[in-house]
Amino acid sequence: MFDAIKTLAELVKKVSDAELKAAMLQLVTDARQETFDVQEKNLALQSENRSLRDDLDRAKNKDAMRETLTFRDNAYWKKTKDGELPHCLACFDSAGNLSVLSRVGDGPSARCFVCKAQFASVFPGSESDWGTCRLERG
Repeated sequence: MFDAIKTLAELVKKVSDAELKAAMLQLVTDARQETFDVQEKNLALQSENRSLRDDLDRAKNKDAMRETLTFRDNAYWKKTKDGELPHCLACFDSAGNLSVLSRVGDGPSARCFVCKAQFASVFPGSESDWGTCRLERG
């Protein structure tokens, strides 16, 4: 396409008829604009393609991560070398982030410091046992 535009531009320089020259110049201008439009659309499609590939990769990573978690009592639980830790349901489901829930004081409550979700917990055993949690937004 670029070679054709270049050849046409060179022909315009050689033509002496004013009307023909004006028509050829318009063709060159239109061809350049079309080329620019196609390049612009190509860049937009490449950007969209990149974004969709990133979304797909995030979804695949989230699915792979989900396989390492156990859903129980409105939280995702992940095994660690020291036991299990509860992770925020809202953070993982919305953004694929694993945010560990933190105990609030000495009581049975837990909180996600990322999204501020509150968990009212019942600890049937020792203080280190997370027991059963219910999600309470607040």
